[in-house]
Amino acid sequence: MYNDINELFNEMNKAFEQVCKEIKNPILVDVEKTEDAYLVEANLPGVDKKDVKLSMENDKLTIAVESKKEDGNDKKFVLNERISGYNNRTVYLKNADSKNIRARMENGVLYVTVPFVKNEASTIIID
Repeated sequence: MYNDINELFNEMNKAFEQVCKEIKNPILVDVEKTEDAYLVEANLPGVDKKDVKLSMENDKLTIAVESKKEDGNDKKFVLNERISGYNNRTVYLKNADSKNIRARMENGVLYVTVPFVKNEASTIIID
């Protein structure tokens, strides 16, 4: 029974550490609104673009990052702060055109251009 309780505390401690890492290291973003689009910049230092997933649903842009560190079980760290694991950030972008989003990564920064939906005027015929 002692081992079960000890194992439970170890699992709780791991979960708590992961939550603290995500709070401590959020994905920081800037969102600029121009005449025809939102310009989103997200700091993702040390993240490879293959580890970044973008999704857009109901005017919400989600940036998800799954980062992995090389296995360090045989290493003896003096300080080990770099995070591995899953992290995401969602921002609300009203009237976003989800079909025409463009994104690129450069020097640890993700650049996303989200155009606005074009509301074209239409003529309505009255019967």
